Amino acid sequence: MTSSVFNVIQPTTYTITFDNGNRPKLFQVYNEEGELYYFRHLDGKTTTINVNFPVDGSYHTDADTQFTIISAKPLERKGQEIILPKPDRNYKCSGLKIEVNPKLGNNGTPARIFPKIGVIEMSPKLMLLPYPLRLFILLHEQGHCMYSSEYACDLYALKQYLFLGYNASMAYYAMSHILKQSPENVKRVKVMFKNVMNFS
Repeated sequence: MTSSVFNVIQPTTYTITFDNGNRPKLFQVYNEEGELYYFRHLDGKTTTINVNFPVDGSYHTDADTQFTIISAKPLERKGQEIILPKPDRNYKCSGLKIEVNPKLGNNGTPARIFPKIGVIEMSPKLMLLPYPLRLFILLHEQGHCMYSSEYACDLYALKQYLFLGYNASMAYYAMSHILKQSPENVKRVKVMFKNVMNFS
C-alpha cells in the first residue's frame, strides 16, 4: 500500500521503496509544521532507501511522492566505529549557550564558538535551515571544545550525529550545502563524503 506519510511513534528506521513510475530525483520529508525536515538527492532510478527518524511525530512527503514501507524497525544508531583523534584542547563546554548573531554569515561562516565562555553564535540564515542540518553544524562547533582542526571537528560531529540516529546523507549536505566554496572547504566536503560512505 502506497503512502506519503510516516507516523513515527518511537525512534525508527524505515526502509521504503518507490514504484516504477514514481522514483524521485529529490526526496523531501516535512514535519508536522510543514517545515522541511529531510531531503535526499537521488538519481531517479533508485528503488529502495532507508530513512531514520530519531524524533517521533508525523512526517509527510510531497503529495505526488508516494512510497511503500517495506519495514519499520528500531532506530539504527551508528558511529561507534569512528575513532577520533586525541584532543588538543580541553575546554569545559557543558551547557553551551546558543545565540543568533545578525552580522554572522556575511563572510560565509554559518556558526562559530567561543569555547572559553561557552557560547555558539549562529547566523540568521542557518536558523532557517532544517533542524538536522543545524544540529550537525552545532555538533561541529561543539567539537572545537576538544579540537582545533576543522577536519577533527567534522569527524567528531559525524560520530555524534550518527549515534543520535540521524541520516548520514544529511551530515554530508550540512557541509556541501552550507559551507562557502573555497579550496579548503571543498577538501573538507570530499573527506566528509568519504567518511559518510565508510561509516553509514
